[in-house]
Parts: sequence; C-alpha cells; structure tokens
Amino acid sequence: MKYYKFSKQQYVYPMTAVLVCAFAIQYFNVGVGHVTYASVFISGIFFLSLFLLMSFGIFCKLDSTAFTKTTYFFISKSISVRQISNISLTHTWFPGIDARTLIITSVSGEHITLTDVAYTRSVIMQVIRDLMEVNSSIKLDADTLDLLSSSVANKK
Repeated sequence: MKYYKFSKQQYVYPMTAVLVCAFAIQYFNVGVGHVTYASVFISGIFFLSLFLLMSFGIFCKLDSTAFTKTTYFFISKSISVRQISNISLTHTWFPGIDARTLIITSVSGEHITLTDVAYTRSVIMQVIRDLMEVNSSIKLDADTLDLLSSSVANKK
C-alpha cells in the first residue's frame, strides 16, 4: 500500500506559523476588550484541529485494488484501479500560477481530483506512475504525457 500526503511544506508549515502568531497575540491580550481565557481556549482547540487536519486528515492511498482519497480524516472516495479509464491534467482556477488538477476517471464516470498545489507535482507524477503500473490500460491525455516526459527529461 502506498500513501500520498498533502504538502506540508506549502500549507501546514506556513499556516502553523500564522496560527501560532494569532494564538500568541490573543493569549497576551486576555482582558483587553472581549478576549477571555475561554475564547483563547476555543481558539487553541480550533487552531489545533486545523493543524491536525492539514497534517494527518488529508491523504490518498493506493493498494492493489483501489485508489482512495481521504479528506477530513474519514470522508473517503475510492475508485477501483481496474475501473480507471483515463487520467487527465487540466489547468486549475488558481489565478497567477501554473497550477494543475489531476483528474482520475473511472469507466462509470466517477472521478477523484488532486491539485498539484496541494500535493506537489512530484507526488502527482508518482501517483500517475503507480496507477499505470497497476493498470497499464489507463489512457493519458497530452498534458499528462507531457508532465511525465518532462520529469524523465529532467532526470537525465
């Protein structure tokens, strides 16, 4: 079984720094305005929940039978690897950056999406390679093939 993790470097670490600063500001301002220890405690629980969610609650896994994306710790969506018909890489709506979304589609029309902003391009490429290894009949669009060929060219 292979696991693919949400990018901690792009999301978790910067978010954690911002949340720690926000928590410290709130903590040191107890008694000013409406800031109480109860509100600091609630904020701390909220910030901890966000950290845990981003660190451990979002991931994908591939085993010999299915590709599964899990969000919010327990909400999962699976597609049988043998039922995957095609993989496409489309441009994402993020403005100002070259972001892509990997769309894994089954024969029945179900799909799982992964953005390279959240999972990084290297993880996206590994997902494609691993899925192709299990099911070589998966069709890849031109952008997906370009991504894979550019990674091979970069290794040389």
